[in-house]
Amino acid sequence: MAEPGALVVTSSLPESSEIWHGDNLELLATLPDESFTVVYIDPPFNTGRSQARHVTTAVRDEPGVSGSVGFKGKSYQRIRGELRTYDDTFDDYWAFLEPRLLEAWRLLSPQGTLYLHLDYREAHYAKVMLDAIFGRESFLNELIWAYDYGAKATRRWPTKHDTILVYVKDPENYHFDSTAVDREPYMAPGLVTPQKAARGKLPTDVWWHTIVSPTGKEKTGYPTQKPLGILRRIIQASSREGDWVLDFFAGSGTTGAAARELRRNFVLIDQNPQAIEVMRGRFGMPVPEAEDAPVTDASGDPEPSADPEALLRALLADARDGFALAVPALPDTRATRAKAKPKVPAKPRAKKAAVANKSAAKSPVTKAPAARAAAAETVPAE
Repeated sequence: MAEPGALVVTSSLPESSEIWHGDNLELLATLPDESFTVVYIDPPFNTGRSQARHVTTAVRDEPGVSGSVGFKGKSYQRIRGELRTYDDTFDDYWAFLEPRLLEAWRLLSPQGTLYLHLDYREAHYAKVMLDAIFGRESFLNELIWAYDYGAKATRRWPTKHDTILVYVKDPENYHFDSTAVDREPYMAPGLVTPQKAARGKLPTDVWWHTIVSPTGKEKTGYPTQKPLGILRRIIQASSREGDWVLDFFAGSGTTGAAARELRRNFVLIDQNPQAIEVMRGRFGMPVPEAEDAPVTDASGDPEPSADPEALLRALLADARDGFALAVPALPDTRATRAKAKPKVPAKPRAKKAAVANKSAAKSPVTKAPAARAAAAETVPAE
């Protein structure tokens, strides 16, 4: 097996969805042209600081031990675990991002769509660059993801939104299916008919969606994790079942989680070993074998003398060519559900037709229409 991070030129898509570890620019060069229907990227926002988040777990106390009171009055202690970080500082952000956007354009299929997720610091510069790469006519939307969480500024208006720029490869031939997107409730249902209120409406270019709950099941503990609902909507609208989705700043793997749920194939790329670890857990992938695990001390932490490469090799156990991990597909339960669905007996349509025909014979006013209806509904005997 090659060393982790080794570049192996494949010039083809993998046989199934995979997670790749390594420099995304090098790995993108190994993929064939026009392979992906959706490319979603959420690059570092160039905030000028390191992003970090501690993984915190709640452990139930023994009776009589003080702690936070939770469900059913049980007492819990919150245990602060490992720190997951990545650097979000660049000397020349656009020299870093431009070649990767050029690769995104190359890898998009003729019907493909790019979703570039940024914040207010860089979104305007990105629009100028993407106009140059894709052409202004390929600009489809500026999506605003609005939320209300986090610190409140006192010397300016609080910033509570991200920007997602949407560009298509071919403005005359891109795939977009609004009917596949989950509808949302009207903000003022009393102003529309009950039928419309029950049906809901298609989302606009402003998406009101909460962030990932700090205590919810969706949380992975990775900094800047994006909500599953945002990625689900993107993939529903811009791809079909069986299409390929690419995210080369994969982070916690939300793009892959949404793609797998919607039965799309995907390639996720990230250079951060902690991101690979988070994705392994998220996709239920096997943990490293005992003989591959790094040496640890009594507390379970790696020994200072432990080989960093050994740690990475353990993390990437069973990796294809040293940098790829095959992601198991979700079981297809649709056929099982269809089989389990109770059969509804067919209505005796021929008998109804005969009754309608008999009724028509008694009424000269309705005779002709009823007779036509009877002829249309009559099922020939086998």
